[in-house]
Amino acid sequence: MSGWLIFEIAVNIYQSLLMVYYVRRRFHLVKPQIQYAILPCIAIASSLSIYLFIDVPFLDTFVFCFPLIYTWFVSDDKWYYKLFWNAVLATVFIGLTNGTINLFSLFSGTSWDYIMAETSLRVVFIVFLNILLFVGISIILRIGRNSNDILSWLPSGVFLLMLIINLATIEILYVIRAQQNTTVSSENITIASFLLLFLAVLSLGLYKSMSISTFRQKKTEAELRQAKLLQDHYKEIKEIYSYMATFEHDLKHQLNLIQALIAHNETEKAKEYYTQFFSTQRHQFCFKTGNVAADALLTVKRLLMDKYNIRFTYQPYPLQKLPIEESDFCLILSNILDNAIEACVQIEEASVEKEIMLKFARSWNLFLITCINTTDASKIKRNGHRFLTSKKGNSGHGFGITSVQRIVSSSNGQCSFNSENNTFVVEVALPFQE
Repeated sequence: MSGWLIFEIAVNIYQSLLMVYYVRRRFHLVKPQIQYAILPCIAIASSLSIYLFIDVPFLDTFVFCFPLIYTWFVSDDKWYYKLFWNAVLATVFIGLTNGTINLFSLFSGTSWDYIMAETSLRVVFIVFLNILLFVGISIILRIGRNSNDILSWLPSGVFLLMLIINLATIEILYVIRAQQNTTVSSENITIASFLLLFLAVLSLGLYKSMSISTFRQKKTEAELRQAKLLQDHYKEIKEIYSYMATFEHDLKHQLNLIQALIAHNETEKAKEYYTQFFSTQRHQFCFKTGNVAADALLTVKRLLMDKYNIRFTYQPYPLQKLPIEESDFCLILSNILDNAIEACVQIEEASVEKEIMLKFARSWNLFLITCINTTDASKIKRNGHRFLTSKKGNSGHGFGITSVQRIVSSSNGQCSFNSENNTFVVEVALPFQE
């Protein structure tokens, strides 16, 4: 095997690694193991290298099917999102390749065959092209990173159609250049190639602009919902104080009755009455975390759980020192418990016990929140890797989880949401600021 052949194969392996790297960085992977990436790398490199040994009567554009298949296998993103960003990958590779060929041909004054021949010019061409591909892929990976899964299928489909038309036109120019069609000047082909590349860049720019705009709109909606949660929380606190005032009033009357029974030497009857009265009272005010707001919130949620016959298990933990602002902490806790209560309420089988378990802990400089609740797996709705609300009308549309993720992310923390065997688990880790 000649050194030139080894060089060409090495370049093909590099390009296959670049494509797989793009997929692994661009999409949300449910199968991130490296062994799943080896097969597409081999398939892409082999498909590109086959042209070095035999004369294949069709273009090598089909190699972009392998990144698409790999994406479909390892990612749970929406189908149109997968199609769109794989079309972007193909456009970047084919557009930059065709544009570089035209550029070298125009400025060097050489033909297509000479650029493809084993010369020093081809070495320069290949090195320049692959550096350009790396830069192009790096730039593309930065687009839309924070607005993933924002655009719906319709606008994404329009952009996808634009890319496909652009890609088909670039391929036609590629064929015309390869066949050295004398009816079309090389200058015109070069100009057309760069215009198409510019249109592709413009399409991506519009896509990014729409994604950012939609992302900001969703963020505003989430913040409005958080404000409403705070308002509801303060209203619930008022209801607690009102309930406490009523309870205190009733307690005075009960104590007077017990005192009267004792005064008439009916001690046993007084004990019985005392036991009966306090056994019927729910222990709403048993939370003493050292944080008044958290105590009030836990009390409100406990009252709601009692209303729906949900068993609540809580491990007491001091909350005087929090890693984030008290208001943000209460928003996280409120959203988590609301989602847990909603999931329990959705359970229709009487044999399934409705239960919520909440636990706080600290490990080194991390504050940990764990919430586990029973749920009906058939009622859980997902959009890709994102959980959605099961409320009728989808008014919240998953904003509770989105709010938790936003606050945790802004605090440099981490959170996870998992569902398995009719159990939903939320885990939050928040670092204490030094």
